[in-house]
Amino acid sequence: MSFSHCLPALPKEEITPKPKKRKEKRLSDIKLDKPTGDDEPVTKVDTAALAKKVRDWQKNTVMGSCLDGSTLEHLGVAEKTLSEESWLAVSKTGLLCIPCNRASLNGAWSDGTAGSDVKDLRLWFVTKHAKSKSHVQAVKQMLKVNAGPAGAPALSEFEDVLDQLQSGSSLRGTSKSSFSDKVALIAWSLQEAALCEIREHLRNAQTLSLTRDARRQRLLIRFGSCDGKGNSHAGILGLVRDFGDNAGEIVKATRHILKRVCTSWGAPPRWYHGPPAYFNEELFNYVREHIELLTTDAAANEILASNIGAGHRSSKLEGDTVETALTPNLKMIGRDKAHSFRRLMTRPFKCDEYLDSIVDEFVTAKSSVVQRLHNSWDLKRILTEEIEAADPELGTNMKSLRAAKHRFESLAAPMGRCILYLPQFLKTMQRICESRADNIATETKAFLQGLTAEKLLQLSLLADGLDETMLLVRIVDAESVDVASLPLDIQALVDRLHGLFGPDRLALTTPGYTKYMTDLLQQGNVSYIVKGQVHRLRLPNAAATMDRLFHRMGCWMKLVMEVLRTEWPDYTLFASLGIFGLAKTTAKTTMAVTEFSVDDTTSGRDRTDERIDKGLKRQTPDGEPNTIQAWLRKRRRGVDHAIQSVENLD
Repeated sequence: MSFSHCLPALPKEEITPKPKKRKEKRLSDIKLDKPTGDDEPVTKVDTAALAKKVRDWQKNTVMGSCLDGSTLEHLGVAEKTLSEESWLAVSKTGLLCIPCNRASLNGAWSDGTAGSDVKDLRLWFVTKHAKSKSHVQAVKQMLKVNAGPAGAPALSEFEDVLDQLQSGSSLRGTSKSSFSDKVALIAWSLQEAALCEIREHLRNAQTLSLTRDARRQRLLIRFGSCDGKGNSHAGILGLVRDFGDNAGEIVKATRHILKRVCTSWGAPPRWYHGPPAYFNEELFNYVREHIELLTTDAAANEILASNIGAGHRSSKLEGDTVETALTPNLKMIGRDKAHSFRRLMTRPFKCDEYLDSIVDEFVTAKSSVVQRLHNSWDLKRILTEEIEAADPELGTNMKSLRAAKHRFESLAAPMGRCILYLPQFLKTMQRICESRADNIATETKAFLQGLTAEKLLQLSLLADGLDETMLLVRIVDAESVDVASLPLDIQALVDRLHGLFGPDRLALTTPGYTKYMTDLLQQGNVSYIVKGQVHRLRLPNAAATMDRLFHRMGCWMKLVMEVLRTEWPDYTLFASLGIFGLAKTTAKTTMAVTEFSVDDTTSGRDRTDERIDKGLKRQTPDGEPNTIQAWLRKRRRGVDHAIQSVENLD
């Protein structure tokens, strides 16, 4: 960017040598747009001696010498005459490059102080500058040759830095040799270009939405906008660090990011010589007033921060000097479902003491069988040996129970694997009782003696319910999740749970953990020996037992509904927007399950040929591999078909 109209011209008498009088445009007719450093404290030079040297160097400093012949042929008459003149001149403080001065570049050659600190000034010092990229661009600009702004890096350099930054490289990593101020300026220029585009979208927006995510003293804000013509845009507004954890500090950090976006040329790196930062308060207020939707996670400080920003709580919580709310026209509040929907897996089973005790006894307690096997290499080795010896239907590749308590699948995954490999689990616990005499053996014996078919069936029903909630968590955990489709996904979860555990009791007939357990109990495959006594569990025939099981799941399902309403406060309002959806979806389906088709390439093959199925997992008659993941896909497809077949599902 040139600011020549703001700068005074260099007096003609300071330019040496004086050109001859000619009618063509000469260097003497060109007013220098950038002042020399006459007023700056520089080393005094002998201008007479310097002028003599310049006269000797003029034939080596012709302006057109840095351009090729084809470029010079297409110059106009005045520009061609100008290209035959010398670009070198003398000021009171040193050497001056006339094209660089005209282009308002930064540096000694543009300021007229070049060579003032060089004791033995020779021609190589001048020719070195003539080969620089900035000088060539300045010459092209002066001769009206099609070229980019003088002094600016080539477009390819911007593209290289942008590609490397988008691939995850740091600023230091983008430089070919070492980090430089040039790379920092290029990155800052790219950032300002992106912010300039964002400001244009914000200026034209009729409605705005923000997504705020805070974790470990880092706050990231994304935006979505829609203008009057229905054009939508999305992007990142900014990231701040070390802002604090309480609700007021979150709102303050959000205000800081919005102000930064509305500030042009803000926070430049060093060696930046351009216009000062300008805060557009009018744009900032326009953005504040048009934010109508805010999505955050479900932490307590984020919930309070949403109320502070909307003006439902005192704005003084943000700061003593704050008088107005940040988002006064906020209409809808969404939550980050990848975090809040985890409560569907950890909260509802506490509605019943029996359900809570089942989960604690099998999975969550420190003395539970799953935690014992997960945290002990010796016990895990015994389980692996039993699985390999039995060669179960789902294969022998189950090596981990996935029972780490800090992960949100730490209820569904270990519970389900405990059910699918139940005979091997029971044999492992039997071996523990026979080979050990410590507290672990005592606790294992007590567990086996208290094990009943009702507990196993209740555990299986919970596993089916948790797998359904896992589907919803996986959907909302994707970066490409469409917020507008979440109400349909929530309604789909409600329909599936109602079909499985409602009056139809589809969990007993649909492929899943419950049906898998009922088959095991009917076949009499659940048996073990404790203290020399054989225990064999059978499927209970009493209808009262089934009524108790599904009655507990009804309480669990009711709490699931309450959690959904709590974590999705504007659920009905979001659901009403579904009428504008163009996708052909129904509320009875949640996740599209990938269908696998495996060709029978090994049938009838020549035994002398090399096996082409080496390394492939064993296939079942329906074409699916014998893995837990394939079993889960089959289970979810079965639930889909069962729910679709139910008419008038309320």
